[in-house]
Amino acid sequence: MRHVLSLVTGIVVAPFVWVLVAMGQGAIQNGIPAGNSTPKDLIVGLMVLVGVGLVAGLIASLRTSPLGAMFAGLVFVGASVYMYLDQARALDIFTTTWKVNHFLINLASPLTSGVLAFAGGLLLMSVFSVSRWRGRNTADDPDSWSPIPPEDNWSYR
Repeated sequence: MRHVLSLVTGIVVAPFVWVLVAMGQGAIQNGIPAGNSTPKDLIVGLMVLVGVGLVAGLIASLRTSPLGAMFAGLVFVGASVYMYLDQARALDIFTTTWKVNHFLINLASPLTSGVLAFAGGLLLMSVFSVSRWRGRNTADDPDSWSPIPPEDNWSYR
Protein backbone atom coordinates (compact mmCIF):
# COMPACT_ATOMS: atom_id res chain seq x y z
CA MET A 1 0.00 0.00 0.00
CA ARG A 2 2.85 2.38 0.77
CA HIS A 3 4.24 1.88 -2.75
CA VAL A 4 0.87 2.81 -4.28
CA LEU A 5 0.56 5.88 -2.06
CA SER A 6 4.07 6.97 -2.96
CA LEU A 7 3.42 6.47 -6.68
CA VAL A 8 0.21 8.52 -6.51
CA THR A 9 2.11 11.24 -4.66
CA GLY A 10 4.78 11.27 -7.37
CA ILE A 11 2.17 11.42 -10.13
CA VAL A 12 0.47 14.40 -8.43
CA VAL A 13 3.61 16.27 -7.35
CA ALA A 14 5.70 15.97 -10.55
CA PRO A 15 3.55 18.28 -12.73
CA PHE A 16 3.25 20.83 -9.91
CA VAL A 17 7.02 20.86 -9.45
CA TRP A 18 7.53 21.40 -13.20
CA VAL A 19 5.00 24.24 -13.42
CA LEU A 20 6.22 25.96 -10.25
CA VAL A 21 9.87 25.75 -11.32
CA ALA A 22 8.83 27.41 -14.60
CA MET A 23 6.93 30.06 -12.62
CA GLY A 24 9.92 30.71 -10.34
CA GLN A 25 12.23 31.05 -13.32
CA GLY A 26 9.79 33.41 -15.03
CA ALA A 27 9.52 35.56 -11.90
CA ILE A 28 13.30 35.75 -11.58
CA GLN A 29 13.62 36.69 -15.26
CA ASN A 30 11.09 39.49 -14.68
CA GLY A 31 12.93 40.72 -11.59
CA ILE A 32 16.48 40.83 -12.93
CA PRO A 33 16.06 43.80 -15.31
CA ALA A 34 14.07 45.78 -12.72
CA GLY A 35 17.23 47.28 -11.25
CA ASN A 36 15.79 47.81 -7.76
CA SER A 37 17.82 46.80 -4.73
CA THR A 38 15.32 44.04 -3.81
CA PRO A 39 12.77 43.70 -6.59
CA LYS A 40 9.53 41.99 -5.69
CA ASP A 41 9.71 39.56 -8.60
CA LEU A 42 13.13 38.27 -7.56
CA ILE A 43 11.91 37.61 -4.04
CA VAL A 44 8.74 35.89 -5.28
CA GLY A 45 10.75 33.78 -7.73
CA LEU A 46 13.22 32.81 -5.04
CA MET A 47 10.45 31.88 -2.61
CA VAL A 48 8.64 29.80 -5.25
CA LEU A 49 11.84 27.93 -6.14
CA VAL A 50 12.68 27.28 -2.48
CA GLY A 51 9.14 26.03 -1.85
CA VAL A 52 9.32 23.74 -4.87
CA GLY A 53 12.66 22.43 -3.66
CA LEU A 54 11.14 21.62 -0.28
CA VAL A 55 8.18 19.81 -1.86
CA ALA A 56 10.45 17.82 -4.18
CA GLY A 57 12.70 17.07 -1.23
CA LEU A 58 9.71 15.69 0.64
CA ILE A 59 8.99 13.05 -1.96
CA ALA A 60 12.70 12.29 -2.27
CA SER A 61 13.39 11.87 1.43
CA LEU A 62 10.24 10.51 3.03
CA ARG A 63 10.78 7.16 4.67
CA THR A 64 8.04 5.49 2.68
CA SER A 65 8.56 4.00 -0.76
CA PRO A 66 10.89 5.64 -3.31
CA LEU A 67 8.46 4.80 -6.12
CA GLY A 68 6.98 8.32 -6.29
CA ALA A 69 10.39 9.97 -6.38
CA MET A 70 11.49 7.47 -9.01
CA PHE A 71 8.45 8.28 -11.18
CA ALA A 72 8.99 12.05 -10.92
CA GLY A 73 12.73 11.67 -11.51
CA LEU A 74 12.17 9.52 -14.60
CA VAL A 75 9.67 12.05 -15.99
CA PHE A 76 12.13 14.92 -15.47
CA VAL A 77 15.19 13.06 -16.79
CA GLY A 78 13.20 11.56 -19.67
CA ALA A 79 11.92 14.96 -20.78
CA SER A 80 15.44 16.39 -20.49
CA VAL A 81 16.97 13.57 -22.53
CA TYR A 82 14.26 14.05 -25.16
CA MET A 83 15.08 17.76 -25.18
CA TYR A 84 18.76 17.07 -25.79
CA LEU A 85 18.11 14.45 -28.50
CA ASP A 86 15.46 16.29 -30.55
CA GLN A 87 15.42 19.98 -29.60
CA ALA A 88 13.02 21.18 -32.29
CA ARG A 89 10.27 18.68 -31.57
CA ALA A 90 10.75 18.90 -27.79
CA LEU A 91 10.48 22.69 -27.87
CA ASP A 92 7.36 22.35 -30.01
CA ILE A 93 5.82 19.95 -27.47
CA PHE A 94 6.94 21.59 -24.24
CA THR A 95 6.67 25.28 -25.14
CA THR A 96 3.44 26.09 -23.40
CA THR A 97 3.17 29.60 -22.04
CA TRP A 98 0.78 30.85 -19.38
CA LYS A 99 0.63 34.10 -17.52
CA VAL A 100 -0.36 34.13 -13.84
CA ASN A 101 -0.63 37.68 -12.50
CA HIS A 102 2.30 39.16 -14.38
CA PHE A 103 4.55 36.08 -14.08
CA LEU A 104 5.31 34.28 -17.32
CA ILE A 105 5.22 30.48 -17.03
CA ASN A 106 7.02 28.79 -19.91
CA LEU A 107 7.21 25.01 -19.43
CA ALA A 108 10.24 24.77 -21.72
CA SER A 109 12.43 27.04 -19.57
CA PRO A 110 13.23 24.40 -16.91
CA LEU A 111 14.19 22.04 -19.73
CA THR A 112 16.41 24.46 -21.62
CA SER A 113 18.18 25.57 -18.44
CA GLY A 114 18.79 22.00 -17.24
CA VAL A 115 16.98 22.49 -13.93
CA LEU A 116 14.68 19.52 -14.55
CA ALA A 117 17.59 17.23 -15.41
CA PHE A 118 19.26 18.25 -12.15
CA ALA A 119 16.08 17.75 -10.10
CA GLY A 120 15.39 14.42 -11.80
CA GLY A 121 18.86 13.18 -10.96
CA LEU A 122 18.38 14.14 -7.33
CA LEU A 123 15.03 12.39 -7.17
CA LEU A 124 16.43 9.24 -8.77
CA MET A 125 19.08 8.96 -6.06
CA SER A 126 16.40 7.89 -3.59
CA VAL A 127 16.02 4.64 -5.54
CA PHE A 128 19.44 3.52 -4.31
CA SER A 129 18.44 3.64 -0.64
CA VAL A 130 17.82 -0.06 0.00
CA SER A 131 16.14 0.52 3.36
CA ARG A 132 13.33 2.48 1.70
CA TRP A 133 12.28 -0.51 -0.40
CA ARG A 134 11.86 -2.74 2.66
CA GLY A 135 8.97 -2.41 5.03
CA ARG A 136 9.40 -1.96 8.74
CA ASN A 137 9.59 -5.14 10.81
CA THR A 138 7.04 -5.36 13.57
CA ALA A 139 7.14 -7.45 16.74
CA ASP A 140 4.60 -9.88 15.25
CA ASP A 141 6.73 -10.42 12.18
CA PRO A 142 8.11 -13.98 12.12
CA ASP A 143 11.24 -12.75 10.36
CA SER A 144 12.08 -10.25 13.07
CA TRP A 145 15.14 -11.19 15.07
CA SER A 146 15.97 -10.59 18.69
CA PRO A 147 18.97 -11.90 20.60
CA ILE A 148 18.64 -14.69 23.14
CA PRO A 149 18.68 -13.24 26.63
CA PRO A 150 21.78 -14.19 28.64
CA GLU A 151 21.43 -16.82 31.34
CA ASP A 152 21.66 -15.73 34.91
CA ASN A 153 24.74 -17.38 36.44
CA TRP A 154 24.58 -15.66 39.79
CA SER A 155 24.78 -17.70 42.92
CA TYR A 156 24.20 -16.58 46.47
CA ARG A 157 26.27 -18.86 48.69
